[in-house]
Amino acid sequence: MVKHLYVMSDTHDDVEAVARAVDFVKSEGRGNSRIIHAGDFSLKPYTREALDNLKGTGDVASFWRAKEEHTADILNSYKEVLDASGMPWMAIPGNYDGNLEGVFGSSDIHGRAEDFDGIKVVGYGGAGDGDGPWIGPEHMQPLVKAGQIQMFNSKDLSDLLARENPAIAVTHSPPRGLCDDMFNGAHVGTPTMTKYLQENDGLKLVISGHIHEAGPGGSNPNGVCGVSGIERASGERTIVVNPGNLGRFGLLDTNTLAPVREFDFGTFARVDIEDDGTPIKVTQYSVQEQGRTVGEVRQVGEYNLK
Repeated sequence: MVKHLYVMSDTHDDVEAVARAVDFVKSEGRGNSRIIHAGDFSLKPYTREALDNLKGTGDVASFWRAKEEHTADILNSYKEVLDASGMPWMAIPGNYDGNLEGVFGSSDIHGRAEDFDGIKVVGYGGAGDGDGPWIGPEHMQPLVKAGQIQMFNSKDLSDLLARENPAIAVTHSPPRGLCDDMFNGAHVGTPTMTKYLQENDGLKLVISGHIHEAGPGGSNPNGVCGVSGIERASGERTIVVNPGNLGRFGLLDTNTLAPVREFDFGTFARVDIEDDGTPIKVTQYSVQEQGRTVGEVRQVGEYNLK
């Protein structure tokens, strides 16, 4: 029986876009479905007010308390929307996120395996530059230094894959060379995952995010539009799906947290899989209308993988 994975990533505080996608998911009414979020729930992990207060008073403790309250509010808003889907959902942290378990509970699958009707799924969050540490934009540096961002560790990922031998992996960082194509054509994904794909037959599907321009919009010079893959000498293959950034993303001014550059957004995908996790079809959608407006869901791409 065909199962359906509605996959999204890089929502960056945009609960409205997630709610619109979830409304569409509910309207499709497909059984044997679940939602997967591949990380980067956050964009502004603290508010301008908290930042200004810190600068004015030097009260570091108050800043961290405000940051924790703000993060919890945003994550609880996401949880409310995802719970309202009426279907199981799972998530991992991205490189803008800290620990999700306190709000998401067992729906956070970072570093562990989950069963989806007999299909083993593993999750691993965080992202790096290749297998190295993530540096990130300047406004995130206080959180990185304080250990409040989920950092990528290639050995932990390698150990998880070897231990669990999953059919599906959800990783925020994509495999090197597969849906990790930046605006300039550079590849910044993890070589550890690519090595595993090259050497193991069990993994049918990788869902990842992080690199917005390798999603369905395909704003990279390599022509990658959210779907890639690898075929081994055995004839077995692994498909990699990057749903793109569903949320309205921008590069922020460090002092004001105002966007200094904004980008396209709004994409997510449905991946239809067989009983063993083999992907057979990817359908891509967008909620973006004119400018920065969230509108009706429209289909923007389709890949038949059989």
